[in-house]
Amino acid sequence: QNYNAIAKTYYKNNLNSKSNASAYLYYSVRDVQNLVIEKKYQQALDLNNALLNEVKGFDAGDEPMSLALLNMGRIYSGQWDRRDKEKALDYFTQAEILAKRIPNYDILGQINYYQYSYYKKEISSQEAMQRLNEAEANFKKSKNGELNQNLSTLLSDKATVLSEQGRLVEADIMHSESVRLHRLKFGLDSFSTLVNKAENELSMGKFDKAFESLKKAEENFIQQKLSKNINYYGFLLYKAAVLRELQDFDTAGILYQEVYDFMHNLLPANHRILKVVKNFRADYYLKANDSEGIDKSQAFLQQLISDKDTFAVQKELLKITSLINLANIYLYKEQYEQARNYYQQANEIASVHSEKYQQMWLYWQMKTGLSLPQATLGDLSAVEKFNFNKSKLLEMVSHDQWYNDFFQLPH
Repeated sequence: QNYNAIAKTYYKNNLNSKSNASAYLYYSVRDVQNLVIEKKYQQALDLNNALLNEVKGFDAGDEPMSLALLNMGRIYSGQWDRRDKEKALDYFTQAEILAKRIPNYDILGQINYYQYSYYKKEISSQEAMQRLNEAEANFKKSKNGELNQNLSTLLSDKATVLSEQGRLVEADIMHSESVRLHRLKFGLDSFSTLVNKAENELSMGKFDKAFESLKKAEENFIQQKLSKNINYYGFLLYKAAVLRELQDFDTAGILYQEVYDFMHNLLPANHRILKVVKNFRADYYLKANDSEGIDKSQAFLQQLISDKDTFAVQKELLKITSLINLANIYLYKEQYEQARNYYQQANEIASVHSEKYQQMWLYWQMKTGLSLPQATLGDLSAVEKFNFNKSKLLEMVSHDQWYNDFFQLPH
C-alpha cells in the first residue's frame, strides 16, 4: 500500500510520457475501486473522471483504461440516485473491447461477473448462468488460473444459481469446490461460502453435513472477528433450523428468538424476511411439540395465506413452505380435510416447476403429506403413493425419526 502511494505520487509529478500516464492511471484506479466497494459512488465518479482528465493528453494504454471504464460501469450499476443501466452496460462494453485487445482475462472475467452480480434480480437464471460460465472461463485463463482471487466467490454464486434451478446435487459439488479454492488461495475458509454451502445441504436434507459446514463457518466468524450484521443472523437462522432437525430444541428455540428480535427491530412488520423467520419457527414449534407455539403459527400462517393480494406476490418457495407448514399443523391435529386442502394447494404451485423442487426434502414431505390424508379419507390408491413418497423422504433426510413417526397411516 505504501508502494502504491509512492508510485502514484511519482507518476503524477511526472506526467510527461505515455508510460508514466499509463502507470499513474493503473495505480490510481485502485482508489476508485475502494470507493465503489464502500458504495461512495459520487466520490468514485468524481475521482475516476478527474483521473481520466489528467491523462487525456496521452495514450494511457489499454489495461489501465479498461480498468477505469470498468469502474465507470460499476459506478453506474450501483444502488444510488444516478444508477443508469444503459450507461453502465455501455462502459462495460468499452472496457471489454480494450481488455480483449490485450488480452487481460482477469478484467474480462470481472466484466462478466459484474454484469451478473449487479443485475441478477433483473435477468433469468439461464442468463445468470451464462454470465457466470463466461466469467469462470476467463478467470481460469488469467495468469493466476484457479488461484484467481475472484474464482471461489464466483463458484459460490454459481452454486446458488444451480440451487435456484433445483440442481442441488450439482450445487453441492460446486460449493465444495468453492470452499477448496478459497482455502487454496487464502489459507482459510470463507464465512459466506460455508453458510451458502450449509443452506444447500439443509435443502437437500443433509442435516449432519449442514451442521458441520455451519460449525466451520462459526469458527471462521470468530477467527476473522467479523461483525454481527444481517448475514450473521442469516447464519443463526440456518443453525437453528439444523438444530431443530437434530432435535436440540432448547438451543434452536433460543436462536430463533434471537434472530426474530434482531429482524423485528430492523425491518417493517410485513417484510418478507420476517415471514421466512416465522415459517422456520412454525416448523420448530411442530417438531418440538409446543402446543402454544403451534397455535400461534397456525394463526400467522392462516392470516398470511388468507390475504390473497399479499400472498400472491410472495416468492414461490415461501408460498409452498407456508402451505406445507399449515398443512402439517392440521395433520398434527388430525384435521385431515384441511390438511389435504393445503397440501394440495402447495402441490399445485410446485407442480408448475416440479423439476426445481424434486431434490429438496421439502418436496417429498409435501408429497408424503398429501397422500396421507388422501389415504386416510378413503382413497385406497393413495396408500401406494404414500409408501413411495415416504420412502423417498426418509432416503433424503439424514435424521429421519421424526418424519417416520409423524407420517403414519392410522391403524
